[in-house]
Parts: sequence; structure tokens; C-alpha cells
Amino acid sequence: MLSTPRCRRGFHGCLLRGGTGNRRAGALIAALLGNRSLRRALRKAAERFRCVAVDEVTEEDLLSPRDTGLHARSVRASLGQVDAFVSHSWGDDGTCKMAALRDWASEFEAAHGRRPTVWLDKGSIDQTSVAADLAGLPLYLLGCRSLLVLVGNTYGSRLWCVMEVFAWLQMGGRREDIQIVRLGSRCSLADD
Repeated sequence: MLSTPRCRRGFHGCLLRGGTGNRRAGALIAALLGNRSLRRALRKAAERFRCVAVDEVTEEDLLSPRDTGLHARSVRASLGQVDAFVSHSWGDDGTCKMAALRDWASEFEAAHGRRPTVWLDKGSIDQTSVAADLAGLPLYLLGCRSLLVLVGNTYGSRLWCVMEVFAWLQMGGRREDIQIVRLGSRCSLADD
């Protein structure tokens, strides 16, 4: 993540100076993006940003990280126009995650009069070139209006999941825009 000495120095310098949220956010983005300029990173993120209509997501899509063709059902989107970034653990039960996603989508529709769109890793990242999309992950987070966190028993133990929430908050995402849905202990694939 902190792939070059220059990025590491910039990141550490900002932290040591006690920079404000936006400055820290910039350092975090630079560190996560590696050796890319912010302008190039924004352009690439805008080109590759995709979303999935919740109605396109099936239970099979959430059962495992293997390719189910969800990316082919995604569409290009504009940064800032996707309703939620879905943060979840592949160690939690896909059936429970699907039920939680459907319930959330129904509540969203009741409040907004339309079905939601989501950024979901498996559908929004091209599975044939994952590295190209991972570089834009911090910007994809901020390209969504909210962060939907599907929390099962394994969620808190997955560093990637925790990093998504951390990145959201450090880059200026509002706490009130985080929606946490607890799946319950019966929905975990892993032993406690």
C-alpha cells in the first residue's frame, strides 16, 4: 500500500504534523494509490466506477467470492451517484447477507421511492483485472452516498472490512451515512 518511499514519507509526515481530516485523507489516498497522481487516480476511478442495481444481485452472488457473472450485470456510474458501498465479509453466510440486502433495499425504496444501486466488490470490480480497480477503492468509497456494513461474526476480524470503514471516516465520510446491519450469530460460516 505504501509502495514508494515518497508515499511513505508523505503519509508519515502528515500524521506527524497532525494534519486535519482532509490533509490526512489526501495522504491516505496517495498511500493507497501508490505512485499515481491524484488527478490520474480520479480520472481512472471515474472511468472504472460501476454499480449494480440491488435487483441484479442474487443469493448465489453472495455465497462465495468466485465469479458468478455479476460484473456483467453492473453498469458504469458517476462518482457520487451510487446509493451505497456494501462492505461485507466473505466469511459470513451469503444467504443471510442477501436477506439483509433485500431488507435494506426495501427500506430504501420506501424512503426514496426507487430501488437502490450499490457498489459491491464482486460486481463493481472487474474480476479479470482486480489490481486495476483496487487502486481506486478509496475513491469508489467516496463515490457512494452511504456505507452499508453487513456485519456477521467474521466481519470485525477481517482487516479489509475494517479498512473500508476506517477509510470512509478518514476521507470525510459522515458517520450518519454509515448503515450497519447485523446479520446475527446464526449467519456465520466461521466458528466463534
